[in-house]
Amino acid sequence: MAAGAAFLTGCAADAPDEIAGSTPADIAAGDSRIEIFAGTPASIGGTTRAVEEPSRPGVCDADRCKLWFYRGTKGTSSLSSQSFGAGDVTPIYSQIVRAERFGDLYAQNKLASYLYDFEAVRGVGYTRYYTAMAVPALGYTEKDSEKFVTDTISYGNKLNQLTLSLTGSDTPELYFGRLAFPVYEDSEKKDDAMKASDDGVFYYQAGPGGNQKFPECPVNGRLYRIVSQMNITLSDVPEGEIEKLELYVSDFPDRMTLFGNHGAFYHVATASHHSGSENEYVSVATCDHFHKGEARLSTFLLPSDLGYRMKIRVYYPEGKVFDSEGNPVRYKDCDIRPAKSVMMQGNDAEVYFDGAAEHLKQGRNLFVYNDTEQRFYSYSNVRINLSGDFDNVLREVTPVDIRVEVCPAFQNDHYFDIE
Repeated sequence: MAAGAAFLTGCAADAPDEIAGSTPADIAAGDSRIEIFAGTPASIGGTTRAVEEPSRPGVCDADRCKLWFYRGTKGTSSLSSQSFGAGDVTPIYSQIVRAERFGDLYAQNKLASYLYDFEAVRGVGYTRYYTAMAVPALGYTEKDSEKFVTDTISYGNKLNQLTLSLTGSDTPELYFGRLAFPVYEDSEKKDDAMKASDDGVFYYQAGPGGNQKFPECPVNGRLYRIVSQMNITLSDVPEGEIEKLELYVSDFPDRMTLFGNHGAFYHVATASHHSGSENEYVSVATCDHFHKGEARLSTFLLPSDLGYRMKIRVYYPEGKVFDSEGNPVRYKDCDIRPAKSVMMQGNDAEVYFDGAAEHLKQGRNLFVYNDTEQRFYSYSNVRINLSGDFDNVLREVTPVDIRVEVCPAFQNDHYFDIE
């Protein structure tokens, strides 16, 4: 039995999460390759070109990959991929594997490797018996593992209702994907045995008789970044006059469904729950040091078609600022209101059309910021950079003179600290 292999014959309660190692030999063999990918589309084109799978390398910090194994069986004389639904498959096992960098080709991304022992259940009296399997996977860093929880039970044991909930207001960088696996028998891949349905379920067909085991089957696939990043850079911050800055957002997205239609390569839904409300703000980032008068605030966010508003809370040193009646002022809240709407266009927007709500669209473009609503929207793998003069923000010039730069499929180093 190779390292990293696991039996899938028990229930979830019998198999606690474990961390399995990946070795260079595992990756070099090419049998089991789970790529955690942080890149950009292969090229940028017009709206008439078909959307291409992202392929240009990016920077990925994830070092863990969690896999969930779902299984179901059904006996029937005839079965199509559409008739084996996600509700027929229940979770039986989960596993955490290490993700590491190997070689020059994957120096920017991360690779994990995992083998499992697949058992095809065979019935009696049926022309065909089907064993369905599904393997969703989540990539993250070990240091972020306490910032979220996943739930496969409370929402009905259904594959398309695996949920992720944040444990606080610090959104980690996360990657997700639906993995595939060929079935191997006597070292030969059985291409015609394991077939895929549209909802990520793979099913193996077998005739009547005893159960059949396929040891050390490889898991393959690619995970994509499912969070957005918001960066704010303010210039000319008066040193010594400001204690710290805090970034607040309304309608903070804190729970989402994994497996969804957010976009062509992002198998997630938009956030299903938001902390606070339109008038209740959540603190998501802090900056208390300024380099040459420059302040930077940064946070990741789950995708949200509800949208959110932002404000910066400016803290003054104690005893330094007073109101007109002589009372000390500790802080001031400043709304972030760019001068005009900002859109994603062309191929950048097409990636998200499947899951985009109608109110996000303007023709074939997608709102990143809508100046009429004064709301920002977050999409998987989209970075938003805002920059402007601190004094304009503090004086609440209407609208704030601040520049918005959208970077779909961001791949550069994340040099902003997340507080």
